Amino acid sequence: MKSALNMTTLLDTLLARKSFTGMHMLAVMLVFFGTIISVNLYMARQAMESWTGLVVENSYVASQHFNDDVAERERLAGLGYSLHATYANETLTIHLARSGKPLAIGSIEGRVGRPVTAMEDRDLTFSLTGDGTARSALKLGAGLWKADVLVRTASGEMMERGLRFIVTEAEAEAVQ
Repeated sequence: MKSALNMTTLLDTLLARKSFTGMHMLAVMLVFFGTIISVNLYMARQAMESWTGLVVENSYVASQHFNDDVAERERLAGLGYSLHATYANETLTIHLARSGKPLAIGSIEGRVGRPVTAMEDRDLTFSLTGDGTARSALKLGAGLWKADVLVRTASGEMMERGLRFIVTEAEAEAVQ
């Protein structure tokens, strides 16, 4: 009972001792806005270091071609074309098929990197095998990767795709 009385007396003493002044308000404002500005600066720094933000050079011009790009992808999908990527034994393999059957690749260009940063991007050099696959030897770390490829079939059809694939910890450790 005596300790509860002492707490009440202490609280009354602290509250009665000083009133809230302009200096108190200045300290509150500085701490409040200082915290917000510090967090914003930290987040901006993290964003600038992790992603370039550049998806296309001119978004207005790219938007003018969006419907055409979608129509072309739908046309190729309607013809039964499929394109996918696999990674194993330090080799990225691009598979091209039509209606489930391998389709000869005439030429292929590509670039591989992480989906949200340009720091690990690199150009790919492919060797064609003739059975609907193209291979590129490279070492990749574990995690999510994206290969941007431009494929021309032997018959002249062109496809441009962003193919995502995952490199597992076991595959990455085998590389080292």
